[in-house]
Amino acid sequence: SLAAFLKGVMWEEIQQGIVNLPAIPFRQETVFENEKIKIINDTTATTPEGSLAAIKRFGASNCILITGGTDAELNYTQWSKELPQYIDMMNVVFLSGSATGKMLDSLGTIADKGKVVNTLLECVKIGLARASRYTYSTLLFSPAAKSFEKFKNEMDRGRLFNRLIRREIRK
Repeated sequence: SLAAFLKGVMWEEIQQGIVNLPAIPFRQETVFENEKIKIINDTTATTPEGSLAAIKRFGASNCILITGGTDAELNYTQWSKELPQYIDMMNVVFLSGSATGKMLDSLGTIADKGKVVNTLLECVKIGLARASRYTYSTLLFSPAAKSFEKFKNEMDRGRLFNRLIRREIRK
């Protein structure tokens, strides 16, 4: 924006252009939305800080979070302090993995309210079932961890999430 402004583009034009920028796949990407649910794929949130950005943006009492994955020697202390401020722990679904264990340890006894499952399909099914309890809800997939124990990379994980959502929504 600054470079464009310095080249003579007016701020109003820059702001209008920003609104029309395409979404970046898998970065807080809305993959489905209707009058009952909004589904966000944030698979590129491979750190606690990245996930917290999405949690702060979308978190609410009617938000269901799918999180967890592979440890990359990251610290989940701040993530675990802030998570319960934005999302009810009963609405957290953990995908099993080495980072998930660290997340659960960092959360302490409140982690017992969350559900830990082994596959992304299980996460999606549980997430959609919990979302259906609300008049309107958000299902947020924001792992806060790497993907290598179960997937080639985060893009592979994100593509699978989108396929599973499409398949489960059609049912």
